[in-house]
Order: sequence, then C-alpha cells, then structure tokens
Amino acid sequence: MSWRDAVTMARRELRRNPGRAALTVLAVALAAALLSALLTIAGTAQTRVLSQLSHGGSLAGISVEPDAPNPSQETLDYPVPGPPKPLTVSAIDRIRRLRDVLDVYPVTAVEATIQPPEAPPPGSTLCPPIRQGSAVHRCPTSGAAGAPGAKVSVAAFDSEVVSAALGHVSALPITLLAGRLPSASSPVEIDVGGDYLQRLGLSRNQAGEVIGTRLTLSSLSFSEGLLVVRQTRLEVVGVVDQQLGSGDILAWSGVVQGISRFDETMNPTSVASPYVATVVIAKQLDDVSAVRAQIATIGYSTTAPVGLVISVGRYLHVVELVLSGIGLVALGIAALGIANALLAAIRERRREIGVLKAIGARDRDVLRIFLVEAVALGFAGGLIGTALGVAMAAAISANANAYLHSQGLAGVALSLPWWLPVGGVIGSTVVALVAGTLPAFRAARLPAREAVDV
Repeated sequence: MSWRDAVTMARRELRRNPGRAALTVLAVALAAALLSALLTIAGTAQTRVLSQLSHGGSLAGISVEPDAPNPSQETLDYPVPGPPKPLTVSAIDRIRRLRDVLDVYPVTAVEATIQPPEAPPPGSTLCPPIRQGSAVHRCPTSGAAGAPGAKVSVAAFDSEVVSAALGHVSALPITLLAGRLPSASSPVEIDVGGDYLQRLGLSRNQAGEVIGTRLTLSSLSFSEGLLVVRQTRLEVVGVVDQQLGSGDILAWSGVVQGISRFDETMNPTSVASPYVATVVIAKQLDDVSAVRAQIATIGYSTTAPVGLVISVGRYLHVVELVLSGIGLVALGIAALGIANALLAAIRERRREIGVLKAIGARDRDVLRIFLVEAVALGFAGGLIGTALGVAMAAAISANANAYLHSQGLAGVALSLPWWLPVGGVIGSTVVALVAGTLPAFRAARLPAREAVDV
C-alpha cells in the first residue's frame, strides 16, 4: 500500500464520520487559538510595549528638577536633590544638545488663585446629607424648591497652573483619569488634578462630576501701589494624575503665558524663571544613565524610574511564561482528544482492519492510515485555530488601543512574528501526530482474525 492509498483511505474514513472529525478538529483549533492568542499578547507586552515606551517613550523619560545635584545620590532613581537652582533657557538649550537626548519638554508654572464653582458637585462630602422622604440629597441649591438646609460654598485656594507639551502626552508623566485633555485651540479648557477633587469633597471615582463645570482663575499684581486683579473663566474638561508639578491645574501654554505676561507687565521684577521642571526623553532606555550623568555635569538633579522599568520587564517575562504554560496545557488536552478519537475509531474499525490484513496489508500500511488521519486532524485544527487566535489577539489589541487612546496615550502595535502562525500550524500537526502514534501502533498490531470477530 502506497502513501497515496493511505491518504485516500484516511480521507474516506474522515468523510464517513464527519461529526467525530469535526469535534476533534474543533478541540485542536480551540487549543491552537488559545496558545496563539496568548503568545501573541505576551510577545506584544514583552517586546512592543517596553520597546515602544523605552525607545523614545515615557519609560526613557528623565525629570530634570530646578535643583543642584546631590553627589551622594546622583545614581538613585529618585534622589534627594541638592540646593535650589533655577532652570534657565540656556541650561535647557544645553540639555537639548546632548548627544543621546531625543526630545526636551520644558514644564512651566505660575501661581494663581483658584475659585471652584460656588456649590460643590453632587455627592461631595462637604455637604451634609439631607433626607427627604426615602431620598437623600446633598448640596441643595438656594433655588431648589423645598430643599432644606443652608447653601454650602467652596473656598478659593492658591495653587499653580502647570503647562507642558500636551501634544506629546504619551512621553509625559500624565495619566487621564476622566474626560479628555484640553484642546490646543481653546484658551479656556483645562484639566484638574486629584487635589482639586479632594478640595471639593470628591473621590477619584467621582472625577466625572467636575467635568463641564467652570472655575475662575485669578492672578494678582501690584502696579504703582495699586492691586490689580486679572480673572479668567475656565472650563474643566478632564481630570488627570500628573507628576509634572505641584499645581492643581493643567493647561496649554497659552493660559500660563497669559498670566506670566500679565505679571511681567504689572511687576517686571517679580517674575523669575517660569520653568519648574523639564522632561528629557533619551533615545534609548540604555542611554538614560549616561544622559542623567551629563545633566548632573551641567548642574541639575534628575529622577528616572530605571529600576522600575527593569522590574516591569522581569514581571512581563513571568507573565509570558504563565500564559505560554496555559496554552500548552490546552494543547495537551487537545492531544488527548485526538488520541481518544483515534482509539474510538480503532474499536469501530476492527473488522475493517482485519479485512485489510487478510488481503495482504502490512502493519506499516495500517500504521500509515491512522497517522495520516491524525496529521489531517492536527493540520486542519492548527490552521483554523491559529487564524482564530490571531483574530482574537487583534480584537484584544484593538480594545486595548481604544482604551489607551481614550486616556490620551499612544497605542501599541500588535507584535505578530512570521514564525508564530507557521509554528502554530506545524506545532498542532506534530502534537496530533504524537497523540496518534500509540493508537496507530495499536491498530497496526491487530491480527487478521479480527475480520471474523464481532
């Protein structure tokens, strides 16, 4: 019996029992899909995420502080800085010209007085709960019909208005908690920080309550012995967690420049350097230490989460191992399914095997038939499962990128090396071949007298 005859007989058997063949293929397909999807996601997390964030991304970011370096702590991720030292335009230009620096994003800030909305938002802890029947209300307004209790207002406070290159937010230490970032074309849109929520008696889970509200930003200056007040009405469009500065307000540079120009006009000698920090992006993660050393030579303290990045990489590798293990377990279960299907086929085809032996078929001829069946089942399942796994990984990647974009962060491209789909099909075929070896040998050893048995 030739290989062609074995293929013909295996194909005829698969057509004769399509239900069993379909279930076996489905088991292999699901296992291959799970393994392919997990490997694709784990590989993307391990290679693309760290690579995309560290090669000119936020993980390669260095925060330059307006302080002199502390020689005893220069190499620490978050050192205690030396004495204050203003960041000047010339110093920032020197940093920008360093060899391994990709980008430099100065951070500016000005002092201002913030007047939140007159009444706290609903749910604020600043307002005592007021029970009306079975309902509980907070912060009733004076115009609300039948709303008992005194009207509560939020006091003004002093803070900083922080500005940076929000168009490159993925490279900056900014996380969007709710809403969106201010539009570059709008001079009245701002984001607020977590401290602003606390002043209004809100938790981070209630960040959406402040979106769409308006606050008043006031800056004071003296001119010829007179107190001059400049007020600007601004709309809150988002809530962020940012480590650029200590201020509660994050805005485009136009808002900060407007306050700075006002201060310079009213009192030219009162305005110092507007830069409170500078975010420096190294070309590669490996360049961070060298860039920090060069900045220290210029005379400024720096911070960078190098140790954190290394730890994240190690944990991602552990995740990759765990996900791969889960996929291999699924593939092992599929292999058991193939072996069980072939063993069932042997029990059903004992008479057929006996007839083949009686007309001259050798053990290896029977062995070929069952191995061909196993290979066909594994190949079909691997082909379908690998395609399904890649589609699952693409769908998960699309959802993840949609979330990242909603947070103002750059998406991550799916990592799909050429060997993954090829390996998925070949691996499933090999697993099926291994799983079918024992049943095939058992079938090949059946004697010819089985033809006359039941």
